[in-house]
Amino acid sequence: MFPKPNNYLNYSYYHNVNANTNANHNANHNANHNQPVLPDEFKNTSNQMTNPDNREAKPETNQETTGQDSRTNSQQTSLSDPHLIKQNLIKWFKLDDDIQNLTLQLKGLKVEKDNLTKQLEEFMEQYNVGDIQANGQQLKYCKTKTKKSHTKKSLQQALQNFFHDENNASNAYNHIMEARDTAEKTSLKRVKVKSPKKK
Repeated sequence: MFPKPNNYLNYSYYHNVNANTNANHNANHNANHNQPVLPDEFKNTSNQMTNPDNREAKPETNQETTGQDSRTNSQQTSLSDPHLIKQNLIKWFKLDDDIQNLTLQLKGLKVEKDNLTKQLEEFMEQYNVGDIQANGQQLKYCKTKTKKSHTKKSLQQALQNFFHDENNASNAYNHIMEARDTAEKTSLKRVKVKSPKKK
């Protein structure tokens, strides 16, 4: 408590100070009261937040391990089931046939679209048309410039133009080709079964 004021001015001063002190105390109390409860895992004896990295690791449940084991057992069972392997093989061939048929259809559609594209480009370029519309849709004529991909011949020519020496250009080309990263991929290739020769 503050000492007793000697006059009205001092009393007003101390009264205001006490009022501000009480207000700050109440505000801090309300703020602390409204703060969310800190989980026990973030508490320690010093009432400070513990470092999550230093917390003791809790033993993991066996749910994930059990799931992995069940998937592994299921995979092993499927790999050892000849009937299921045959079904998967038949299904693979059917999907491959469907993909080939759809690819042929898509190829035909692309050829037809390319032919129409050439005709429309010639028309729009000849008559200086920027865009045309039909059935509520718009087609715009655009020109863009892109760099062509390097071929073996173009790369060798570029190196020779840079070094002005055929040997240095050849060595640089060989180094570029040999320095490429190699990646190993696995795939399934469909081959025709040779029918047994008739005797």
